[in-house]
Amino acid sequence: MASYTKFQYSQELAQLEGYLLTVQFEIETLCNVSDSELYTEENGNALNALYDEEYTTEQEIKFCEQRYDRRNWTAADHSTHDLIMMNMD
Repeated sequence: MASYTKFQYSQELAQLEGYLLTVQFEIETLCNVSDSELYTEENGNALNALYDEEYTTEQEIKFCEQRYDRRNWTAADHSTHDLIMMNMD
């Protein structure tokens, strides 16, 4: 596996954070709709989908950061990490 460079990390992180800001702006815009329009089923479904997309994007950012932090790990490092995580209470 090729090394994950700082440049790749910076590009991917910037792209994900930009997308996250877009999703959060759409959520804010939809939440600012008047009360009578907010409670339609269509707006509720759209808001739910946006919140799901926000969560997914935050998880992708977290994965990107972990991938960069662990870019120089060997197989033994990954095995030790997995073993420790399995034994946590």
